[in-house]
Amino acid sequence: MSQSKGVWILKSLSLKAKISYLVVASCIISAFAVFLISTSIARKELVKASQNQLESIASLAQNRIQQYFLQSKEFAEVLGEDRLVEGLFLAYESAFFAAGYEIGEDNDIELADFATQDEIYQERVKGLLKNYGFHNLLLANIDGQIIFSANVSNEKQLLGKSLSDGSLANSHLSECFNESMDGEKKEVRFYDFTYVPLIDRTKAILCIKAFAEFEHLSEGIQAGDNLGVVIVELSLNEINQILSNRAGMGDTGQSYLVADDRLLRSDLFLNPEIFNSKNSIKNGLKIETASVENAIAGNSGYHITTGPLGEEVASVYTSLNVFGKPWALISEKNTSEIFAPINYMITLSFIGIVILVLIALFAANFVAKAFADPLAQIVSQLSKYAKGLETDSDGMRSSAEKLSEAVTEQSAVVEETKAGLNRIMEGSIQNLEGAQKSQEISENVSSETSSAHMQMQSLVEAMHEIKDSFDGISKMVDIIQGVGDKTEVMNSIAFKTQMLSFNASIEAARAGAAGRGFAVVAQEVGQLAEMSSKAATEIEEAIKQTLNQVESLTSSSRSHVSRGEQLVSETSMLLDRVVKGTAVVKESSADIFNSSTEQSDGVKEINVAVDQILIAVNAGEKEAVQAKERSQQLAKQASGLSAISEAMQKLIYGGKNLPNENNVSSNEPKENKILKKLKRKAG
Repeated sequence: MSQSKGVWILKSLSLKAKISYLVVASCIISAFAVFLISTSIARKELVKASQNQLESIASLAQNRIQQYFLQSKEFAEVLGEDRLVEGLFLAYESAFFAAGYEIGEDNDIELADFATQDEIYQERVKGLLKNYGFHNLLLANIDGQIIFSANVSNEKQLLGKSLSDGSLANSHLSECFNESMDGEKKEVRFYDFTYVPLIDRTKAILCIKAFAEFEHLSEGIQAGDNLGVVIVELSLNEINQILSNRAGMGDTGQSYLVADDRLLRSDLFLNPEIFNSKNSIKNGLKIETASVENAIAGNSGYHITTGPLGEEVASVYTSLNVFGKPWALISEKNTSEIFAPINYMITLSFIGIVILVLIALFAANFVAKAFADPLAQIVSQLSKYAKGLETDSDGMRSSAEKLSEAVTEQSAVVEETKAGLNRIMEGSIQNLEGAQKSQEISENVSSETSSAHMQMQSLVEAMHEIKDSFDGISKMVDIIQGVGDKTEVMNSIAFKTQMLSFNASIEAARAGAAGRGFAVVAQEVGQLAEMSSKAATEIEEAIKQTLNQVESLTSSSRSHVSRGEQLVSETSMLLDRVVKGTAVVKESSADIFNSSTEQSDGVKEINVAVDQILIAVNAGEKEAVQAKERSQQLAKQASGLSAISEAMQKLIYGGKNLPNENNVSSNEPKENKILKKLKRKAG
């Protein structure tokens, strides 16, 4: 809702107001861009400067810390064979035993018992420790009894204590003593800072065995004998002093050390009451920032991160190797202090931007007035031309639409005519094809009827031949009847032969034995006669049956042949008439085919003429459509020109104060040179 309202307000402004606001907005945007770029550059430069500064401070602190630890190791090695240390062992051990103190237990030492030795050695030892930056020097004899302390005025509690069986038996002092006694000569052992409750502070120590350079026969000591262990305590104040360089650190910069157990090995500059080495080691207050983790991992670098106090800091981290253990050296500074100069620059920039906006507003008003007035006159004339063009385009569009409608109707009529001709053409083609088929069929029918007529003639002749063949059958019947008559003769002969055989048998019987052979012959002849009679009888019956069948077949065939002869005669007469009719149909089909061919050719010529008319009508229709489209395009362009003119008027005068025609006409005498040129070109 607010966005649309803002757009409406912007549209309602006049061109002068828009130009003024545009110039002012451009100045503001440019100023803010310059401000942001300069701020970004300044921020980068400040970050780079702080990085260089912190890296220099960290590098200096790293060199001094490493030098301190190296110097401490070298000093401890020197003390292992130093004559002063040898004298201290002899003098204080003699005083320890002379005062009656016991070995293997904690003794409360009276300082008066060592007053003579202290007067001789204390100042010299303290001066030596001060020069090398140590906090204290302890001597433990070979029995683990602490017989000397250089800082006895402040830490008397350690003097006289036993590292073997006393209260310090489980301390890192005892561990350092035992391992040094078991170690090699000149081997320096380092024990990191550890909280010692007895003295309520932390200690970091170096231990080395001490050996006698000379013989001390009165004490029973030979040259090279082990005198005990020298314990040198590193100074936390010295380490803090090295890290306390405030050059370029401002109010929030600080450097500090963190060991691999994430506990402080130095005091912080900010809030040292809580963030100090003693409190960190005693209470387990760990520093686990990203810088510490990176440095402990052996990396070095610079980044913006969160410091131990929870504030954003620019931090430089590097790794230290302290007697084989990784320590982190951190130099950091709060980003709020680093970027503090930018705040002053921001204030000055805002003041400059306000002044620049006021100047730009005055200049924009002057420029807008000089630009908008001539443009307003041009737009008013352009509006007139646009309205006239829009009126003319409307009339042209109306004429083009009427012409298009008329051509469209004419095209539709021609299309319908062509469709009717196409249907007539299709009908004539079908008639032509039908006539052609009828002619072919009539020719085929004529040919077939002629062939059938000839076959019928042959059939008539065949029927006559069949009728004539019945005379032959009658003769065959007579022959068969003659054969029948012969069978009667054969029966008579067989009967007579049988009678003769019978008489011969009688005669043979009368002849007796002489007639037996003749009797057999007579018997055979009788049997043969009987068989012949039987066969003749069967032939006679067969001939009778054959005669009956032939007479029946002949009678039936004669009636059928007579009927067939009659039908063939009638069919022959009918085929004669069909042949004459097919000849007439053939002539009619030829006439129809010729007429259909002439009709089809005429329809084709008409169709070609209609196609040419249709082509002309289509061309006219396309021209009418193109004219309509041109008129529509012209109308659109006129509308667009009017819309542009109206938009320019709104742009110049704003959405509320559009000029009317009276105002425009009243301004015509005041046309400028540009309008006069436009009119000359338009005329």
